[in-house]
Amino acid sequence: MIRLKQLRRENNLSVKELSDIIGINVRNINAYERGDIKPKYTTIKKLADYFGVSVDYFTYKNIPKKTEIKHIAHNADVYLDVVSLLKKLSEENLLKMKQIAETLIFKQNNN
Repeated sequence: MIRLKQLRRENNLSVKELSDIIGINVRNINAYERGDIKPKYTTIKKLADYFGVSVDYFTYKNIPKKTEIKHIAHNADVYLDVVSLLKKLSEENLLKMKQIAETLIFKQNNN
């Protein structure tokens, strides 16, 4: 469960802290994160509730977090406008826009 490890790290939790909060054995959390064993549904539900994600987020790779869905829904009009504008660009200019977006994201993440 790579996503478990990602969520734990995003929330600045050690395995021990998560173990104490959720009431799951430290060895089991480590084994879940390594993919050695699969947790029971009740365990996945506890983890999902704690981290504010769906159970599906842990079981399917392409399911976004609830916060990502809310972000997309909240900004849907902007996304649609941007896509509409991008469709009008030539391939060359579309590649330039991709580079601009990547540069903006890099600067945003490094400030």
